[in-house]
Amino acid sequence: MNHMLTIRTAQFKTPFGFAILKVEETQFSVKLSTTAASEHDNIIAIESDPLFTYAADKLDRYFKSPHTPLSINDTFPIETLSGTPYQKRVWQAIANIPAGEVRSYGELADTINSCPRATANACGANHLSILIPCHRVVAKHSIGGFMRGSESGLMIKKWLLAHEGIHYE
Repeated sequence: MNHMLTIRTAQFKTPFGFAILKVEETQFSVKLSTTAASEHDNIIAIESDPLFTYAADKLDRYFKSPHTPLSINDTFPIETLSGTPYQKRVWQAIANIPAGEVRSYGELADTINSCPRATANACGANHLSILIPCHRVVAKHSIGGFMRGSESGLMIKKWLLAHEGIHYE
């Protein structure tokens, strides 16, 4: 018997482009993009799914007021997310960074007794962009990476940080 993979996707308009909300089986993810998702992504109306409605509401509140708490633990407890125990420790530390503040990879690593490179890799594995605000993690002397260093990812990171009152050139 073949098991069919259930995938639901919704698209949410943001000030810099789009957030593509996706549920694959029980795994929820948020992908940020400067362009709309392609037609073959089976975009559904957000109103038709309570999980997407909840996430879209959180994002909408954040875009209206950057200091709106994005705490996800009430609906997406970090311990239930797909990831290694180490990644979950990093994601929890990231979730604790307040809006309008940044931490370097090294500072974040120090809080969990780790090293910056491993912390950066776990940050890059975060599949809940904005909800786990990895844009608030920067390199020691620069903005660092975001969305695996893509050009649009760095533009989005700069926009998110500026939205919270932090400016990088």
